[in-house]
Amino acid sequence: MKIRLFLFLIYCCYCSVAQNIDSLKALSNSNDPKIRSEALMELFIAYRTKDLDSAMYFAELSEKNALQAGDSLLIVRTLTAIAYVNQEKGFYESAIKDYTSALDILRRNGFKERERFLLNFLGRCHYHNGSFDMALKYYLPSLKLREAKNDQKEIAISCNNIGLVYYQVGNYSKAIEYFERSLSIKQTLSENSLIESTLGNLGLCNIGLKKYKTALKYFDIVLIDCDKRECEPSAFVEALIGAGIAHYSLNQFKEGENYLKRAIKLAEKIGSSEKIITGYRYLADIKKEEGMLKEAIVLLDESQNIAKQNERTVWIMRNHGLYGEIFSLMGEHKLAYSHYIIYDSLRENIEGTPMIHKLTNLQLENVEKEHKEAISQQKTEIDRRNELLLVAIAVIFAVSIAAIAFYRNYNQQKKIREELQTTQEKLISQEKMAALGQLVAGIAHEINTPLGALRGTIHPVKDYFDNIRQNLSALMSRYSSDYALVNQVQASSFKTTRERRQFRKSLQIELKESGFDDPGLADKLVDMGYQHLNDQLVGMLKAPEGNKLFDLLHSMSLLQKNTEQAGPLVTKISKVVQSLQMYSQPQVAEEMVQVDLRQNIEDTLLILQSELKRGVKLVKVFPDNLSPVWADSNALSQVWLNLLLNSIHAVNHRGTIEVGVKERERDVVVWVKDDGVGIKGEDRDKVFEAFYTTKDRGYGTGLGLNISKKIVERHGGNITFHSQPGETIFEVYLPKCLIS
Repeated sequence: MKIRLFLFLIYCCYCSVAQNIDSLKALSNSNDPKIRSEALMELFIAYRTKDLDSAMYFAELSEKNALQAGDSLLIVRTLTAIAYVNQEKGFYESAIKDYTSALDILRRNGFKERERFLLNFLGRCHYHNGSFDMALKYYLPSLKLREAKNDQKEIAISCNNIGLVYYQVGNYSKAIEYFERSLSIKQTLSENSLIESTLGNLGLCNIGLKKYKTALKYFDIVLIDCDKRECEPSAFVEALIGAGIAHYSLNQFKEGENYLKRAIKLAEKIGSSEKIITGYRYLADIKKEEGMLKEAIVLLDESQNIAKQNERTVWIMRNHGLYGEIFSLMGEHKLAYSHYIIYDSLRENIEGTPMIHKLTNLQLENVEKEHKEAISQQKTEIDRRNELLLVAIAVIFAVSIAAIAFYRNYNQQKKIREELQTTQEKLISQEKMAALGQLVAGIAHEINTPLGALRGTIHPVKDYFDNIRQNLSALMSRYSSDYALVNQVQASSFKTTRERRQFRKSLQIELKESGFDDPGLADKLVDMGYQHLNDQLVGMLKAPEGNKLFDLLHSMSLLQKNTEQAGPLVTKISKVVQSLQMYSQPQVAEEMVQVDLRQNIEDTLLILQSELKRGVKLVKVFPDNLSPVWADSNALSQVWLNLLLNSIHAVNHRGTIEVGVKERERDVVVWVKDDGVGIKGEDRDKVFEAFYTTKDRGYGTGLGLNISKKIVERHGGNITFHSQPGETIFEVYLPKCLIS
């Protein structure tokens, strides 16, 4: 089988070169469907430029054999061939269907190599069919694939195609951007025929921008080149049409007419229906401007007939617009109105811009003329419609009743489903909160046990250190007064690195002057808090065994420093654990005691340190002297925690939060204010409801404010809030302790 295919391919190459049609027809009768399909495809290639009907015949036969052979790549080729013939015949819908099928097969089988061509074919079909948005949908990915391939010629063609789409929808600046890119590549490749086409397109864009003289410069370059040598006929025709339009726009009607007539003759010769339509259309425009309205109609009929035969939707639309203008000038307002209606409908589909103003003007012109006739017709019509209206009202009434019943039933069912879902979510949230409380309580207990032992270990260390220093000082002073400085050992008191560097440098100079070369000695002296050398210190360092004693003193100073740092850290850990324990059992009421609100809030802020450090600016407003309140300190801490967490979420870690306390005659007010997004109007009546939350799923249970309100009321106080975009403030009022 492989040998047969190899021989066939060699033979096909020979046939292609020799154009041996008879041999290809003989191979198309082979017993192998793949060989038959390949041979028929070669016949399609041979006939596609001279006989489209024969080419279609061979392409369809090739497709049948490709399907029989089950060769996906061959099926893609045959579908592309069929689509090509339909495209050339102007049957764009059929071509689009076949190209799309080919593209689907190609993508399913991973034949990426041909995708850029099929995308370009689809874009071209949609372009000629007037679907410019769809054309751009396929042209742009085709350009991207061609850029990846780095085929400059293909990139230039794609840029030109995309430019044409933007030109058709009136985005001339964007069109010029793509045309200029295309022209730059073509000039590098020295592709004269492609250069002429793009120059013509740039001229048309300048016409769209009403830069007619600039447009003429582009067209003149093309026309001069085409006069010097044989150029691409289609580019020649486009330049002639463009020059005609530019002269017409400059009110040079005679010159414009001459160029357009030359363009029509050449377009008829090469069989370009698009150019013939354009030529006749603008000739009609010139005749309209010259006041020769009947001649304009005749020329416009020629353009419209060819546009309809070739299904050129865009030109059909534009011609209807020109019909409307001409008939309006002739006083035939009914005809003008009917053409504007068609124009408006087509334009809305193609460009999405209805021509409301022209329709309105025509309607106003026709009102007076048709007023009497319209009244008579309307009378008869009203009588007939009244009868129908009564029937319609009865039907609508019955349907409305049924619709209302259905709507009510639907709403009831929807409400029931929503309530069930809400109840389920509440139960899940309750279970989660209970589990979280147990987990936090367990962890806090496990940390507290070793923490207590650590605290008990650290606190006596300072006493041990003082005892060692005093005894060592007394013992050593028996032998020399120099050793009395043992009792002066202390940790470094320098707060900044800059201070350390300054005194280290000073000590290094003094040590060098005293005859000490050890570079690490200055660092040790800085650790021990020395700023300058003294006689006792120099005497000790020079004494026998002085270095050993100095190292002992250095170790003692570091021991003192580390011991003093460890104590506050243990205290801080202890406070965090206590706060977690408090939060793990928020509903358990404890004995009411006198509570220092300032310290209570500070303990809560300790828990939130990691959240507040992520970009939140915290402002604290606390008075120096503050009366205590009777309260459950753990419960109040939960209130502050809930309010602060809500503010952090509101500012999204990028704002300012203010927490403060102020004292009044009978109560104390605590407020938490933020500059976040605020609470929406529709949410303000529900903020204290249980399970109501505006946060995303997983970020809130809707219980925080509800629990906080209950805790505050249990303390004989109340909680209020005020909110607007950029400022939300919650205020908690608690009664003061009045103790004689």
